[in-house]
Amino acid sequence: MNRNSNILIEIALHAAARLSEGLPLSDLEQDLVDQMARVVTVEEVAEYGKLYKDAPAVGELFPAGVARIELERSYSMADYTADQETLVRDILAQPNVNIIDLSSLPRGAQLNSPDSEEFVAAMGEYGSALTVITGPPPGAETLAPSTFTLRAHKFMSVRGSNEIGADEFYWASGAGSDQVARREYRSRVFTDMYTGNTRSFSDSDILFQGRVDRFFYMDVEAWEEDSGGIWSQISKFLYKISDKAMEAAERGQASGIPDDNAQAAAGALALFGVATEFIGWLFSLFENKDDFVAHRSYGITRAGLVALSQIPPGAGWPGGLSTYEFNGGSEGHLRLWIRTSYQPAPEPHPRSYALSMNSAGVVTGRPYAGDADQSFKRVSQADGSTGIRNGYYNLALSMNSAGVVTGRPYAGDADQSFVLVPQADGSVGIRNNYHNRALSVSSTGVISGLPYAGAQDQSFDIIPQDGDDSTGIRSVYYRAP
Repeated sequence: MNRNSNILIEIALHAAARLSEGLPLSDLEQDLVDQMARVVTVEEVAEYGKLYKDAPAVGELFPAGVARIELERSYSMADYTADQETLVRDILAQPNVNIIDLSSLPRGAQLNSPDSEEFVAAMGEYGSALTVITGPPPGAETLAPSTFTLRAHKFMSVRGSNEIGADEFYWASGAGSDQVARREYRSRVFTDMYTGNTRSFSDSDILFQGRVDRFFYMDVEAWEEDSGGIWSQISKFLYKISDKAMEAAERGQASGIPDDNAQAAAGALALFGVATEFIGWLFSLFENKDDFVAHRSYGITRAGLVALSQIPPGAGWPGGLSTYEFNGGSEGHLRLWIRTSYQPAPEPHPRSYALSMNSAGVVTGRPYAGDADQSFKRVSQADGSTGIRNGYYNLALSMNSAGVVTGRPYAGDADQSFVLVPQADGSVGIRNNYHNRALSVSSTGVISGLPYAGAQDQSFDIIPQDGDDSTGIRSVYYRAP
């Protein structure tokens, strides 16, 4: 097992042990225990804690470089944040992590499996892998607002599982981007699979479709169906994965590192890997689960996605096709082909109302003008929310409990905490969960916070503004006359 990526599992069991002793829990411990209690009973959580507490040499699971904590001491979100630099460094040094730089791929060349034998072997040992994909330096095409589609194309059983008879494989994934685009996917079950067999997917087998500004994250899992009938649980598992994928993309976006930087992608991917390992462990607490084969977490820069989409077609296969190994050791070894396609995203109407904040903190909606009033940064905050800040004026978007929206200096309070939510029409909702209100713009450009109603006035596009590396927030439906 990867000690470093298991830290949240370790903290959850530590918290369960503290719970069994009646000790108070930290903010992070309480959150992890609450997540466990959604899949098993509170009594079972406490029992896991007792088993953990009494197990010999349990500290061997704790990440290298992070101090092992005693039962009497809690481990908080602040502790986890302080340990993240060590975690990222150690995770990225693991043999089941690889970085694929498509800048070195000759123009017009096919991308066969870019995975080394050592990497594939390590994946078989760990049952998981982390992959960063980046591409040539950004050009005009790469910097344009972009919509990407990733489709499962086909897969091959390189080596079947160690069970008697044919295998029955299926695939699942959760993906998200820094443009608040997300998708969960689960394939049909492919029956009667033996070593050497290949099966094709349909055009509807879409792993992701949406806008990407700088970063995209995805976790793809291979399963061997034995017990079946657990799709409702898997769908919850995948929703958590796609949520963490969006969070990782936001973390990369807020890193402050120049556009399309593999370092930012890798750092956020390492923490995404920690989250996916924990979510997968939570899922494993279910009874009668299907057999897990392997999973890969991907962090792909926008330049990497463009480079993948530009891989040329060959005899019998389409353009944009790349190959990835899924080595699950005794559970089997599969090879998956993913097709990536790219198209420029439509430009918003020039008269669409754009969120605007002047130096006095007055917030209005007015047509896009490309000025400082309409330039924002999205910032990840300690409570898991997103801050929306104007760097030119050092003001943060604020919405009070009465729905009044202003700009004021950052204070870290509830008024300045937002969640960006993908909506059914492809737009983004900007909601304050503390006050149960959503950012709204009227047909005349008046900005306010109203209870969420799913109406057109609460639908926004998040627009990358590459001139100053900022974000624009524009109404999807309303524009000035």
